[in-house]
Amino acid sequence: MSSNVDPAKVEQAMVQFLMQGGMNGVTQQQLKEKFQSVASAARKAMNKLLFGNGPVKVQQFTRQGQQCIRLVQSGTGAPNLPTGAVGGPPGAPTHGKMSRLMMLNDSEKEVYERIKESGNKGISSKDLKVGLNPTLAEKAVKKLRAHDLIKLVKTLQSRSRKVFMLSELDPSETLTGGTWYNEDREFDKALVIALYKAVHQFVTDSRTMVSLDTIATAVNKSEIAKKLSNEDIQSIVQILCFDGKLIEVCNETSGKKFYQGAIQLIDPSHVETPCSQCPVQKECDSSGGGPINPQTCPYLKLWFDQQYAVTQSHRQQI
Repeated sequence: MSSNVDPAKVEQAMVQFLMQGGMNGVTQQQLKEKFQSVASAARKAMNKLLFGNGPVKVQQFTRQGQQCIRLVQSGTGAPNLPTGAVGGPPGAPTHGKMSRLMMLNDSEKEVYERIKESGNKGISSKDLKVGLNPTLAEKAVKKLRAHDLIKLVKTLQSRSRKVFMLSELDPSETLTGGTWYNEDREFDKALVIALYKAVHQFVTDSRTMVSLDTIATAVNKSEIAKKLSNEDIQSIVQILCFDGKLIEVCNETSGKKFYQGAIQLIDPSHVETPCSQCPVQKECDSSGGGPINPQTCPYLKLWFDQQYAVTQSHRQQI
């Protein structure tokens, strides 16, 4: 083998060759034939991929009695196929990303691995540089960001504090504040108001008791916000219950909770009680002392009986 062979280029060529094999990988014989002209460098590259701490890993396995090798996602053992390939796992790194990782030098790979280890909580610039050459670390971060391998995320605790994490990760809610905060880490009041109105309208328009799952499905279909969890919707529903807009009813048998619109008795325009059209309303004695009063009114009693029957009918539906 020529002494001027670049080991990094041999490793990169080997990864690209393995990538072509996809989940089925390639046989050891195929590898041997492919890199026979640079056998010594190829063995070193394979040992690095098998036992090294770099971002790219390979896995040995047996297929139809033959020893084979394929790419895997670092630390997972899952086949590392280009996105969209047959049999490729969802979210697998793309061919382009793998190529970008292979182009990193040792200091850049070390920075990448530190950021990767921080997961979705990220790592601050100060912590990232501990034990590293500050200048090389800065250059590595710039290159990783330019190649869309990492991203900078603002934190909820302080607008000036930012952390690095892998580009494909969703930041932890401890950093972002979750659903109710926008990209600037400010409380999204407009979103809360929009959801408040949407949930209230859906439940009241349903004219029957509805479950939290039903409410969540309807709200997510409206696309007011990105997909919301049941916990997110529950927060809005609880506010509506506290405000007296919705009523929570629990099924005594299953323990499951249902919700319905509250009757606003204080608003005559929305209540059809017999009192609003009673011809002797002015003579009615609300204290119960006169001949005409709510306590002995047959029409009011009939109306209450009807309302009770409607409520019982709703309860039976759950």
